[in-house]
Amino acid sequence: MIVENNTFHDNYLYGIDPHTGTHDMIIRNNKVYRNNTSAIICSKHCYNILFEGNEVYNNGGFARGIALSIHTTHSVSRNNYVHDQVSCIVSNRGSNFNTIGDNIFSNCNIAVNLADTSNNIINSNKIIGAQDAIVLRNITNDIIHNKVQNSTYGIVLLNSSPGNHTNIDKDHVLDRVTYTGFLNNLTMLNEMTDVKIQLSLRITLLAASMTFKILNTKVSQSQIKLKIKKKMLLS
Repeated sequence: MIVENNTFHDNYLYGIDPHTGTHDMIIRNNKVYRNNTSAIICSKHCYNILFEGNEVYNNGGFARGIALSIHTTHSVSRNNYVHDQVSCIVSNRGSNFNTIGDNIFSNCNIAVNLADTSNNIINSNKIIGAQDAIVLRNITNDIIHNKVQNSTYGIVLLNSSPGNHTNIDKDHVLDRVTYTGFLNNLTMLNEMTDVKIQLSLRITLLAASMTFKILNTKVSQSQIKLKIKKKMLLS
């Protein structure tokens, strides 16, 4: 099936929403805007979906431009222009082995959000004006040849770790962190221009009844300096 050269706007929920078990489908050259939740989404065991050449913007609800959700796998998103969303593109909840390449993502809070997914390829995208350009949890995702411009954070690695919060203070330096080499290597594989913090490790420490958000991580010469956000959230 091919969905091509259409305009989808002002719908009650999604713009384009093939669902459970959809496969071998092309969604190409559509304009999708001002819908009340994700613009283009395939969810629940979709596979072999091609998202190509679409323009997506100003959608509400979860405000995802393109979403590969709940075990959507072996799919490709390329040459799309997604802008003015909370998230430009999301691959989440076991949506592995997807390729996101040669897209333009502009003016999104998160340009590429890889939540609980692995073995995806994020290749040769242009990201402009993001709060967080690329967010991931799993280091099996390949992040290569992307160009990030005029953004606050470049590549953000999320990690949760149990620990004793009494041993951490705002000046604490972790000399040995598992992900340091992975993060540092990304500076050679991706190009960043006018990015305030190119690489960031955000750790949630779970200790007793307190959860600490550690932000503003800077990676430098195999050390990760952590500044603890002053506000502590009760779990």
